[in-house]
Amino acid sequence: MLSESIYLLIYNNLQCMYTRAYTVEFFKTILLLFGIYTLPIFVFTNIINLSPIDFINDACLFIYNYFYFIPSYAIIYTVHNSKLSKLLEKKYILQNNPHHIYLSLLYGFIYLICLLIGILFKESLIIIYVCDTISLSLFYNEVGYCFLDNSRYYFNNRIDFYNANYKIFIFYALITSLIINQIPIIFLIPVSYIIISFFQNIFIGYEFNTHNPDKYFRNLMYYIEKIVNIIITFLSTFIFFSFERRTIINEPI
Repeated sequence: MLSESIYLLIYNNLQCMYTRAYTVEFFKTILLLFGIYTLPIFVFTNIINLSPIDFINDACLFIYNYFYFIPSYAIIYTVHNSKLSKLLEKKYILQNNPHHIYLSLLYGFIYLICLLIGILFKESLIIIYVCDTISLSLFYNEVGYCFLDNSRYYFNNRIDFYNANYKIFIFYALITSLIINQIPIIFLIPVSYIIISFFQNIFIGYEFNTHNPDKYFRNLMYYIEKIVNIIITFLSTFIFFSFERRTIINEPI
């Protein structure tokens, strides 16, 4: 496992560097992330401390954190992940593997929860490492699944793929998390893009465990799925109930 992944880390990244479309996309995205993330933070963190009155500075800091940084971070983080996927498409063929909107909702829910927990408990390194490791392992799982030649593996969905190969995803997610959390917050998004873009190449062409219906794999997302199912059931019931009570307006012809 380890020797193959190290080989792919080196070999695949060298191959990508010699691909013009990949290299152009790589540097364009770095400039974009610096422009929409690093530059605004640099400007705002200097502006909010200009006043000699502490109350005004504290008010500006509050506005900056809760009306700009936290909302924009969630959006930029989504752009960050989508750009990583788009980068791989410049070199590799995106496979049409079995997919369902429910799984997209499940993964999105986990990403959002991990992000919120990380923000709320930003003083606890252990919680941050755990949240980042979970998020990154799922992201690496998505990368491996989207570019997987499923004619060899026969997986029905991303969750089965994750449960059968979680060790490799969690291992490199933890390494990535340890590296990323050493980056100053002002450079976090663009530099993490660089780091993850190198690590995600490990999962292209990797010899994963195949799907075996006779072998039991523990569903690591079981309890999270239960929570998501409750939320979906509640929302669908509410929407259905709303339509049931809706009165049809008869317009004269």
